[in-house]
Amino acid sequence: MNQLANQRVVYLNGEIVPESEALIPFRDRGFRYGDAVFDMTRTFGHRIFRLQEHIDRFYKSLRYTQIDSGISPAKMIAITEEVLERNLHLLEADDDY
Repeated sequence: MNQLANQRVVYLNGEIVPESEALIPFRDRGFRYGDAVFDMTRTFGHRIFRLQEHIDRFYKSLRYTQIDSGISPAKMIAITEEVLERNLHLLEADDDY
């Protein structure tokens, strides 16, 4: 974790990696077929805002596009919370993601 001390981390393909190493191959399904799904969350006071609603909307979009994330909604929530926890030390008291 030392090398990660001063940079954000992200979850990509089953692993939490430094943001600088999060590269999406040009052969990624979203680029090849144009059928990607994403949803963004943000924090207020270092707490994720309406995470359950974001996850519900995200999984509804996945079902609509018939994309299987391979991760349950509960696991996605846990991953999201872990990524935030690992990045919080980089924020100032009045900053948010």
